[in-house]
Parts: sequence; structure tokens; C-alpha cells
Amino acid sequence: MTNILSITLPIFLLIGVGYLAAYFRLVSPTDIASIGRFVLYFPMPALIIVAFQSHPIGQILNWSYLIAYGGGSIASFWLTTLCGRYVLKKDFSTSAIYGMGTSVSNSAYIGYPVVSAIIGPLGAICMALNFLVENIIIIPMSLMLADAGSEKSARLSGIIRQILSRLIQNPIIIGIVLGLAISLSGVVLPGPVEKALTLLSAVASPTALFVIGGSLVGLRLKGMRGDISLVFIFKLVVHPLMAFVSIMVFVPTIEPEFAIGAILFASVPMMSIYPIFAEAYQLGQRAAAAVFVATMLSFFTIPVAVTMVHALFPLG
Repeated sequence: MTNILSITLPIFLLIGVGYLAAYFRLVSPTDIASIGRFVLYFPMPALIIVAFQSHPIGQILNWSYLIAYGGGSIASFWLTTLCGRYVLKKDFSTSAIYGMGTSVSNSAYIGYPVVSAIIGPLGAICMALNFLVENIIIIPMSLMLADAGSEKSARLSGIIRQILSRLIQNPIIIGIVLGLAISLSGVVLPGPVEKALTLLSAVASPTALFVIGGSLVGLRLKGMRGDISLVFIFKLVVHPLMAFVSIMVFVPTIEPEFAIGAILFASVPMMSIYPIFAEAYQLGQRAAAAVFVATMLSFFTIPVAVTMVHALFPLG
């Protein structure tokens, strides 16, 4: 247990620092947003490029990992969507947005610090593959189903164009493309460039955790416990369970490091921009409340997940 806390406690201490800084107004919400954009546009792409340069292309495009994490994410999405529609009796649009919340992880800001502490640099590879799954499969599927469910199917072509435009401009996706190009070409970055990218990537995790803490200040549940319970329970419990099932059924020979990465990334709270997507369907407050509760509960659930993956997939 002491070893588990040595991994997870520093992560939540940094989240706490961000929360206290925002709570006592040492930084404003505008500052937090600006720092978040900095992390998204500079350290995270640098982190991916550095990781891709130091690993062979066969290890980067790990199909077993894509099946494990992608299969778990798709299963979690559909289980949540169907449960929201037929158990909670929500409309299909609302159910699809709930499904998004349980199948997209905060890979960059919370998942990577946890996973990299256990499997090292491979954590960056897993994170990049997560972005591919979420940006190419889960988010487009969620938005198109939500749009169809809200009787806006005439806008589907516009939604598709917006999704493609967002993918092209996404700094994480740009980092993945550059990293893949460098790995495929065999180009060796000049020493000063590689050093600069390494220095920049080093601030990704602590700064991201600070942002998560600061963004939690001011969020309130406001009587939405019934709806958001489905989202945060399925995200913290069902998503990692589905990743494990996907591994056992489809890729039982997956390397232990990638199995650990898939399950742990699935076990962290939903991505912090989830409420932005939900706001377009008048579900922004519920989504923000779900992020708040899931992040708080993850202080207890992530150590449990770490303990379980160590037992299931022991590293040599």
C-alpha cells in the first residue's frame, strides 16, 4: 500500500496545490485556462514527439493496445448510452452525451502521471494511442448520435466537417503526426532541438495536474446526483472493467506494460473538456458536476486500480 501511495499521493498533492491556488485567488480562472492551453499546445505535443522518437514504429502502433483500450471505450460508451436511454428513460441525445463521459479519459492531465510512474516512457505511447481512439472514434460517434437524437440530423454533414477541422487543428494530433513522421523517417533530431523538447515535455505532468485542481474550484452538484451518478460510476468502474474484458477476450497475449496502461488510463476521470461538448446539448452543468465528483472519487479508486493491475499483470 505504501508503494501505491508513493505513486498516487504526489499526483493528488499537485491537484490540491492547484485547487488551493485558485481557491485563495492566487490565480484566476482566466490564468487556469491560459495555463491549460499552454499545456495542451506545447508540453503535451513535445512529450509525444520525444516518446515517439525513442521507440520503434512497431511499438508505437501497438494494435493490441488499440484493441484493448478502444474496445473497452466503445463497450463503456454503448453500455452507458443504452442504460441512460432504457433504464433512466433519458432521450437518446442525453444518453449519448452521458456515454461520451464514461468513455473518454483525462489521459493527459491525470492518466499520464499515474501510468508513467508505473511503466515509464511507454505511458506517453499509450496516451497518444488513447487520443487516436477518442478523437477518431468515440467523440465523433458521440456527437453524431447526440445530434441525431436531438432531431438535428440535417446538420450531420456540418458536424462531420467540424470534427475533421478540429482534428486537423488539434495540437495533440499534430504532435502525433510529427512524432510518427520522425519515427518512420528515421530522422534524428539535432541535439539542441531534442533537449528543448525534453525540457518542455518535463513540465507537462505537474502543470497539467495544477490545472485540474484549479478548474475544480467553484463546481457544485446542484441537485444533479441522480443523473451524474451513472456517468462517474460507469467511468471509474465500468470503463476499466471493459478494458480488462477486452484484453481477456481479444488480446490475452498483450504485453503487461500495455495491459496496465489500458486499464489504468480507463480508470481515471473523464477528460476535462467533456463539459464543453455537453454544453451544446444543454448538459454542461451536469457534465461539469460529473467531472468534479469523478476527480474527487479517483483519489480512492485509482490506488485500487493500481493495486489490481499489479496483481493481474506483474512486471518483471
